[in-house]
Amino acid sequence: MGGDEQRGKWRRWGGVGLLLLALWPVFARAGEDRQPLDRLQAFLSGLKSIDADFVQQVTDPASGKLTEYRGRLTAVRPNLFRWDYRTPYVQLIVSDGQWIWHYEPELRQATRVSASQMEKTPAGFLITGKRIEDSFDWKAFPDPDWKTPAVTLHPLKADGNFQEISVTLDGDGGRIRHMIVVDNLGNRSRFTFQDMRQKRTMEMQEFHFVPPAGVDIVAE
Repeated sequence: MGGDEQRGKWRRWGGVGLLLLALWPVFARAGEDRQPLDRLQAFLSGLKSIDADFVQQVTDPASGKLTEYRGRLTAVRPNLFRWDYRTPYVQLIVSDGQWIWHYEPELRQATRVSASQMEKTPAGFLITGKRIEDSFDWKAFPDPDWKTPAVTLHPLKADGNFQEISVTLDGDGGRIRHMIVVDNLGNRSRFTFQDMRQKRTMEMQEFHFVPPAGVDIVAE
């Protein structure tokens, strides 16, 4: 075989090789087990409301310090939610579908942002009603604490306030065991839910917030 012919052959195979390397993520994803993602999507698709106590453990990446918060989550799809933090101090994050309020009584301050920013928050994937793959890339992996796998979600758009969310469902796929959120500063929050109830009738008044008199309002 002549030198020119040999070089032409290698160019052709080199081009094919580059094409295969470019398509490798697609081929790898096509062969990946979708069952954990499908279980999570089925859970979210059937979700109408959530009512649960939670424990949130936040780890500071720099110091390793662990801070624990406790409270209650109530939510109704789409776009209504209420996080009541009770310890170590009281604060409230609530959405009425139009506005998201963050109220801190000790500071006598309430911050208001448009509910259109919901998708940029960790709560967004739970209550907006959008398909997971419309907003996230995903990866399934064994959860070391449970027999069911966890699914890690990375936002397709890097304009939110978190890097990733990992969700583990219970064995029958009917409840969230725990959820881990890594924010843009590297803080790691682990939410464990207790006494989770779904499809409870909730009063819409629960998601309506009026700042008390004398509270400073910050609009963003």
